[in-house]
Amino acid sequence: MNGHLLSTDRLFGLMTVTNYGWTSVPNPEANRGRPLGDQERRQGLQFATQAGTAIEELNSLREQPEVWLRVAAFVRRALGRSIELRESSGYLDPYIRVDEVSYSLLRAEVHGLRELIVLLAAIYRSDWRFLAVDEPELQLHPSLVQLWSTKLERECEKTHKQAIVNTLVPPRHSLTSSMSECAVAKKGTATTVSA
Repeated sequence: MNGHLLSTDRLFGLMTVTNYGWTSVPNPEANRGRPLGDQERRQGLQFATQAGTAIEELNSLREQPEVWLRVAAFVRRALGRSIELRESSGYLDPYIRVDEVSYSLLRAEVHGLRELIVLLAAIYRSDWRFLAVDEPELQLHPSLVQLWSTKLERECEKTHKQAIVNTLVPPRHSLTSSMSECAVAKKGTATTVSA
């Protein structure tokens, strides 16, 4: 993969919903995790490519051990939580552990931690040269957006990758002070575009 998009609906690909024809309602109890079968993986990759969903970010936690280690280390340092990758009946079902309590990331966690894990996995994946992220601030606390954008900028500098982040954050509150506010991403840069 050379380019990768994470749209504002990126978490939708990780959810199970009940469709009523006129609306869809999240149904977390029915979510068994991400399917690991070859056919489902191909479909998931197609959906991720077409709609900018985060299906491949979740899969990368399992398939790229360095991604999981780096995401887990960040979440441990920043939030005091551990990430456990569990597989059950052909599904990847990540769990979050806090002290002696563990729960499903996909069924029992709010969008914020899912969002953070997805955004971190996206920047730590090795299979992209250009990353576009639409509105990372939608589900995250501003301090976590700031931490994530700093990680993105460092990763771009270190690996000579390019990233554009579209944000509704006003320019005076830019995601990182050193990110420029233009739509041109130079090699090894992360650029913020404020709407």
